[in-house]
Amino acid sequence: MGEQMIALADLLTRGDGLPEGLRVVMLESGVGWIPPYLERLDGHVRRLGPGRATPSALFAEHVAVAPDPGERYAAWAVRELGTGNVVFGSDYPHWDTVRADEWLAEFGDLCPRDTLRANTRRFVPRLAQAPGRVTT
Repeated sequence: MGEQMIALADLLTRGDGLPEGLRVVMLESGVGWIPPYLERLDGHVRRLGPGRATPSALFAEHVAVAPDPGERYAAWAVRELGTGNVVFGSDYPHWDTVRADEWLAEFGDLCPRDTLRANTRRFVPRLAQAPGRVTT
């Protein structure tokens, strides 16, 4: 998680901003730490002066998370971050694969399937294509 924090701080506090089409998906880093971390980064950036995009605004535009049903504060973090940046991550075919029914039982009310589809199209468009229609 420490490496994810460093990378996120570097990404979201760049003086030159971020490329318009850049999309980042954070996997296996947990999500409970992200809302307070963004709040802290926002405070630092605000002290640098007006006119800069806040890290939380850049996060909302460019970064998605894949929450894990086993994480204690994941549902809270999803509510704090909003559902527009949530994608399903299964870690398939590893031993700790998250099953879709387990994920939906935990987050389905917060982030319905239609929202997940829209988020996947936005952040990982190649995964949203119909099977057999993937292009390289």
